[in-house]
Amino acid sequence: MNKVRPGDPIAISAAVWNDVLDAAALAKRTRRSGAGIPDGLDVGIVRVKNTTDEDLDRFAALGISFGIGVTAEKNELAFQNEPPVLFGGVYEGDGPWVVLMEPLPAGKIGRGMLFGVTPAQVDVADKEHDFAEPVEDNAAGALQSCAAGTARILWKPDKTGLQWCILHVGAGSEAAGDPSVCPAVVESFDAGVYTVGLYANGILAARTGRGTLMLPEASMLASLDTGSIVLAHLVDVGTADHDVEGDSGEGD
Repeated sequence: MNKVRPGDPIAISAAVWNDVLDAAALAKRTRRSGAGIPDGLDVGIVRVKNTTDEDLDRFAALGISFGIGVTAEKNELAFQNEPPVLFGGVYEGDGPWVVLMEPLPAGKIGRGMLFGVTPAQVDVADKEHDFAEPVEDNAAGALQSCAAGTARILWKPDKTGLQWCILHVGAGSEAAGDPSVCPAVVESFDAGVYTVGLYANGILAARTGRGTLMLPEASMLASLDTGSIVLAHLVDVGTADHDVEGDSGEGD
């Protein structure tokens, strides 16, 4: 595409016009959310530093309960406005984890999927297993199947052993990890209040409850469409339904 001057004839192809509409839609979403264009990161993708002594392959699992690169005490402006760098280490059996989206040498920073759908190799112990977790204390970031876990297996071959699978990271079962955290879907917005459906057994399972979404202060300017997926932190305030705090991620 070339720029034109006033008075020049313009012939716009369908492909160019569609690109213009896509750019306008992106700008509209950016203004509505109150945030700038992401620094090359998609929803559910975070920056993570490999603090282990091992070079890790793409699709390896990495625990991320080991700190962050910049704290508010160190640099409040950077903390508020730059994508955080989460320190990753060998998974120790609990806490959040990511699937790496690229090879990550020791000491380097790369992209990891905290919530979303990705391929990954899983050691399938039982063909009936529908969930996956990192192998505890495994320096290579291996994944294993399990009866309940924090990643749901959307598809796998009908056999055991090391298999390529499709995982929905962050959409596991209530029996795994912290039961006070579960996926939720925005159902409505009225008078400044979001109502969400709770899916403690994963987004693909039946709804397990309904709650009121309270956004963290840093996200108060965000606007969530109906159908958006959030990772909800359940807070009991003594009402019939749950109140939840959420980390947002757009759903289709």
